[in-house]
Amino acid sequence: LVCRSEHLPFRSDSIDALILKDTFHHIPEIEKFLDDANRVLRNDGRIIIFDPYWGLLARFVYKFLHQEVYDSKMEGWAFPSNSPWDSNQALSYIVLRRDRCAFEERFASFQIEEQEILIGPSFLISGGISRRTIVSGNFLRLLLSMEMKIGRILNPFRFFHIFTLTKKLTR
Repeated sequence: LVCRSEHLPFRSDSIDALILKDTFHHIPEIEKFLDDANRVLRNDGRIIIFDPYWGLLARFVYKFLHQEVYDSKMEGWAFPSNSPWDSNQALSYIVLRRDRCAFEERFASFQIEEQEILIGPSFLISGGISRRTIVSGNFLRLLLSMEMKIGRILNPFRFFHIFTLTKKLTR
């Protein structure tokens, strides 16, 4: 199914979950998407989001080495878009950190749950920047497994996170 993010082709209160993998930061008018997602989600429905994280290393890589824009200082939450590849990799930072209070006020029907921060320096050698890797998949799996075992101490060096927005009834 291909559709516009601000015009989801579903009946109101008909969807249990929307899963966005590497998508949230590509939605140019996130408020319109969230309004329509709120419309189509059932009560307790979720938007599960896997998107770029803003750890110390990730901010540097996204800002200076990655092909997609990372602009944590943009005004508002919308960005110009002429292509599905247009993005702002800082969008989840803007919504979850910089403008969290404004988000919670504007979208009071969504409860934010930050689930997990994932994938550390293995992203750099996996082809995450150049789309080419010079190491084997087995080595990458081993490195990722080691990163996951290290735990929270590695969070400043991680590149992605999972968070959910759960629709709750508002009074």
